[in-house]
Amino acid sequence: MTKTFWKCAGIRALKTFFQTFAATFTVETVTDNGTFLTVLISSVIAACLSILTSLEGLPEVDLINESEKAENITNNNDNNNINDINDNTESEG
Repeated sequence: MTKTFWKCAGIRALKTFFQTFAATFTVETVTDNGTFLTVLISSVIAACLSILTSLEGLPEVDLINESEKAENITNNNDNNNINDINDNTESEG
């Protein structure tokens, strides 16, 4: 697991935490059934499940890896073009 993976998984888990928190807090407030602890525990469990689900794979990590590969290919092509230009000017001079 890479640093990028854990960063993306953490962001996703944090979003899940707050979405669950907002939903359960609203329900608990309207029904006057539960406590803040119930809301907090539900949110933490949802965030943990999000991390476990992320272990299967994250599309955002794949997109980041693909864009980095494309950028490396572009940079290598640019370097090769510069080397070709340098070789041509040296052979002409």
